[in-house]
Amino acid sequence: MMSSGPNLPSLIFRSMMLDGQDQQRLAVEKLFHDIILPVQQMLFTRLQEKGVLRENIDPELARLSFFSLMVLPFIMPKGMAELQGISFSEEYLLKLAQHNASLLQTGIFNVQGEHTR
Repeated sequence: MMSSGPNLPSLIFRSMMLDGQDQQRLAVEKLFHDIILPVQQMLFTRLQEKGVLRENIDPELARLSFFSLMVLPFIMPKGMAELQGISFSEEYLLKLAQHNASLLQTGIFNVQGEHTR
């Protein structure tokens, strides 16, 4: 769970703000190009093929929504998180993960499908 490494998305975000030739940024880009992006694309394409995604859902946009839900709280400035009432306690992050799963289940997944059980 992200509560064990809540600073990782922020580190990735800061790395991507570096110059395009910076070694740290290049390492993050390589990780995304070689591993994270292909795995996410494959996952959401397979979910669409198996009928898990609703028919009107674009798998690429579903992937972006999933990614956004996963990282947003961790890359927002601390002051903004505080204004929004966001806590980084394990209890709060678990509650957020359950909420995000519910959003995904009712928003992009075929809730009635056998693949979501």
